[in-house]
Amino acid sequence: MEKVSEWSNAEAKLVLTIESHTTYRLEAMISGGAIKEWALKENGNGPAEQNGILVRMREEIIFECQVPLKMIGAVMGTVLRIRFSVWNDRLPLDALPEEGSIEVQVVPRSSLTALAYAKP
Repeated sequence: MEKVSEWSNAEAKLVLTIESHTTYRLEAMISGGAIKEWALKENGNGPAEQNGILVRMREEIIFECQVPLKMIGAVMGTVLRIRFSVWNDRLPLDALPEEGSIEVQVVPRSSLTALAYAKP
C-alpha cells in the first residue's frame, strides 16, 4: 500500500467498526499522513467515552488504536466483530476484511500463550 501521505487529503478517514451487543465506530480523519482528529461513537450517536483510547499512525502506513474492553462492555467470552475501512472523498478505498468482519473472542491474557500463533 502507498504511504498515507500519498493519497490522503482533508476528506480521508479510517473507520474502525466494533460490534458486540452495541456498535461502536471510531472515525479517524487523516491528512498528510497523520491523524488530525478522531472520535468514537456508540450506535451512531454522539461521542462515547473517549478516555483511555489511543489512536496513532506510525511510519505513515500503520494505523494503531487501543480501545479499553471495559469501555465497550466486553467481558470474558464476548465475541467482537471488527472491520476496518478506508475512505477518501466519501468513497470507499479499501476494507479489511473485504466482506464481513473479523471475529475476536475476549479471553484472559494467560490464554493467549496457549494459542499457536501467539508463541514466539
